[in-house]
Amino acid sequence: AGHRGQDADELLQHKWKQPGRTSSKTGSHAPSSSSKVPDAPSAPRDGAEKIGFAWASPEDQQRIAEFYGYRDEGFVATMNGLRTDNIRPRLYLGNMADAAYWPLLKRLGVTHI
Repeated sequence: AGHRGQDADELLQHKWKQPGRTSSKTGSHAPSSSSKVPDAPSAPRDGAEKIGFAWASPEDQQRIAEFYGYRDEGFVATMNGLRTDNIRPRLYLGNMADAAYWPLLKRLGVTHI
């Protein structure tokens, strides 16, 4: 599932923060002063609820990046502004970061990726 054969159950055991990005950048995974991580998008285009990787806490974003084997802020910058869309009933098209963000998957009722 993840980088180097990590088990997806590791993501189930992670303590997810409340969806909705915070402004706190404290902790061991805070970006260095030489790099700037973009802010989350201001709002989804269609007025949908703010949930997904783009609005996750920095700690949760870092956990997902590490799950996929990324150790720098490049993953977060690449995923910035991307979201998951419902293209048909019960069929979603999105990015790999949202595919590993359990609060979003639970909210949408996703059972298979």
